[in-house]
Amino acid sequence: MLTMRCRTRSLVLLALTVLLSACVDTLEPSKNRFGLVSYSALTDEVRGYVMDPEATFYDKTDLRYTPPPADSCVLAAYVAAPLSGSSFPTLSAGDFLVSQVGAQRDTLRGAVEFGAYVYRPVRRTGIPFTPGDTVSVQIPGSLTGFPAATVSLRTAEAFTADPVGIPETSTEDLALTWTAAPVAGSLMTVSLRYGNAFSNGGLNEQVFCGFTDDGTGTIPAALLNGWRNAVPGLRETRIIRLRSKELAIDDRTTLTVISSFGLPTGAFAGR
Repeated sequence: MLTMRCRTRSLVLLALTVLLSACVDTLEPSKNRFGLVSYSALTDEVRGYVMDPEATFYDKTDLRYTPPPADSCVLAAYVAAPLSGSSFPTLSAGDFLVSQVGAQRDTLRGAVEFGAYVYRPVRRTGIPFTPGDTVSVQIPGSLTGFPAATVSLRTAEAFTADPVGIPETSTEDLALTWTAAPVAGSLMTVSLRYGNAFSNGGLNEQVFCGFTDDGTGTIPAALLNGWRNAVPGLRETRIIRLRSKELAIDDRTTLTVISSFGLPTGAFAGR
């Protein structure tokens, strides 16, 4: 999840289903900078898997990426649509970034979107890759913005998962199984989304879990009443494998690169 020192809020960031929590306001504004580069796996009918990267660099914030604790679950609200824009100032990290996977090199160019400066690939056709490949991103940096850095990360591998069931009783835990990661260092997140008695016709609550990526996980019975008693037709699951790397560039600047592979895997629509 992401944590920051700011007013309480909840957001959905990029394509990741993560929880965003907030701390107490402070009188003195932060001087920290935070960069986030995200690689999400999508499917293409012709080319197989493609990546659709995105990068944003924040100024004057204590925003930072913190993975959810392994083998832990929480009950939380669910918001279906991500919020656009950013309440934090964003920075330039140079005219363009360079992303490379295998022999494929792509340029990510920055543009203002909903008030935030965001980098996306110049060629909006998706970047073909095999999940598990290593991707690198080169950030040239800006004298008045985010500093230069280069980071490499193994992308999250593809996996399969057994169907998620519905416990019959209030005392029954829910066992989950999936294909374990072939290489250590990844995390599995599971979101059971549903409409509860207060739903206005959509999904409004979830059980969100982080698991050690060893192929099995268990959700405690105490958190499953909403899932068991959900409004008929209003249940949905989202399982995501995450790999991430954090780089401390200097005493006030942190860069995080995240790769995700989710089930169901979204289709690349092109732009």
